[in-house]
Amino acid sequence: MLSLPRRVARRLARGPEAKRFVVVARALDRELPRYEASIPFSFEILPPDPAIIRSHQSHIPEEHTFDIEQRVAKEHLCCVARHRGAVVFVSWIGLKTGYSYHLPRTFELAEGEAFLYGAYTLPDYRGRGLQPACAARRLRWLHGEGYTRALALIDPKNPAAMRMPQKLNFDRVGASGYYEIFGLRWYYHFDGGAFSALRRRHYLLKV
Repeated sequence: MLSLPRRVARRLARGPEAKRFVVVARALDRELPRYEASIPFSFEILPPDPAIIRSHQSHIPEEHTFDIEQRVAKEHLCCVARHRGAVVFVSWIGLKTGYSYHLPRTFELAEGEAFLYGAYTLPDYRGRGLQPACAARRLRWLHGEGYTRALALIDPKNPAAMRMPQKLNFDRVGASGYYEIFGLRWYYHFDGGAFSALRRRHYLLKV
């Protein structure tokens, strides 16, 4: 165990850091725009079995697959898009909880709420409209299952990601992120009540 002076020195050596994401929300009873990708694809929600999900994602980078078992245990659903039989796009739906790997932070969800996250497109298929087209498929499925609101966090530094909520008429409702200095991280979350079951909107954490 590090001595108190060394722990203090290590904290003081940490530089300041900040992250901020845009919170978007969409009521699922609103009409959904028709959006199609520029290439044909089929959309599928995989069975909640880690072995099956992994068998479809052997070519996906490890940073997007390392915790499939934990996601399935939390009742998150894996969605894929296939082009000519090959999986070219992967995304996830959080039901009960959502999770941001960039913050990192868990978001509790109320009944009827769903969290969209984890979108990844193979490099050769980017710029083809797969992300918004597959997000539209997820929204239609959720509406059909009786869900009433879809939520997501979007990186404002990613122009392609920011275009998805605009194309599908999401509302920009707030911001979520943190400020960190000397190993103390203040998390904040403002959304006008969109995440209606969130237990802690602002809190301090030692990291």
